[in-house]
Amino acid sequence: MRKSLLLVFLAFLPTLVKADCSNEELIRLQRLTNNISTSYRYNEDENTFTVTFSNISPELMLVDMDNNKDYYREGELNIYNVKSGNYTYYVYAYDNVCYENELGIKNINLPYFNKYYNNEECQEIKNYKYCSKWILNDISYDTWHSNVIKYKKSLEKEKEEKKQAEHKKTFLDVIKELFIDLYVSNYYIFLPITIVALCIIIYLRNKIDQII
Repeated sequence: MRKSLLLVFLAFLPTLVKADCSNEELIRLQRLTNNISTSYRYNEDENTFTVTFSNISPELMLVDMDNNKDYYREGELNIYNVKSGNYTYYVYAYDNVCYENELGIKNINLPYFNKYYNNEECQEIKNYKYCSKWILNDISYDTWHSNVIKYKKSLEKEKEEKKQAEHKKTFLDVIKELFIDLYVSNYYIFLPITIVALCIIIYLRNKIDQII
């Protein structure tokens, strides 16, 4: 009986005497986690993405808690047919004393394809966020259209305000601008005249000082 109990105790001994996860080991694993890079590419035919994780150490694993999936793959991992949206992957140690510790988080933000970006109303405002090929959120046609119309009106208002500001220039400003333009375009005529006039003024002033 004692021999049987001893054998049972020895069988469970490895789990009872578990090594601790040291700070040094945790830091080492976190450095390996930081080496993981992420990228994605769009599959136009299926309107989905392929998400790629690179530089994965064999000591690590990725956990997708939303879909209850674990990924073990050394080097590079490809996840296919991923739809637009925000995804979070947690990194844990694989077969290591630190397996219970979360080592890092990899966030993937997959944009939405803007099916309205080629519409005629976007032709003159390609730089507007709702006229680009990719947008951050999926939107309905009504939402898209109202935002585009609102943006166009704001551009027209800005253009009109600029035009009104130009018309508000005073008469003096106009004369000043004309004089500057005239002087710049005919400086070779005005410059000698200005110099001669200054010389005459200086000469007359000196004469007056001598008389006084």
